Amino acid sequence: MADVKSWLLNKEDLNKEVTFKASDKLPEFKIRTITGTELDKLQRGATVTHKKRGQFTQETDNRKFVNLLIENTIVEPNLNDNEIQEYYGTVGNAAGTVRAMLTAGEYSALIEKIQEIEGFDAEENEIEEVKN
Repeated sequence: MADVKSWLLNKEDLNKEVTFKASDKLPEFKIRTITGTELDKLQRGATVTHKKRGQFTQETDNRKFVNLLIENTIVEPNLNDNEIQEYYGTVGNAAGTVRAMLTAGEYSALIEKIQEIEGFDAEENEIEEVKN
């Protein structure tokens, strides 16, 4: 049985930063990992409740979730910087700033990298390994 202290992680172990070159024309993005607690807050922030025939249902707004994920994982550039938002015409829209500065393929690659860093593709990779 593991010692209790082996379960006590330093914040540095949970919060890692990785750089990613999404575009040849821009500097590297700096992306940070988030904790399960932070992920839960993002998911709740992207959950929409509907009332239909007296019953409440909840669903995740995937676009809103991706926007929140972008806003909370990209450290550099500062997507809330007024100058960068004004330049790209995305004032008040941090996630929109990323979409405006990248081509569709670059944006897709950045989202995939964020998901990889956060470990969202780990299960998919495990399934592929089992299939092979």
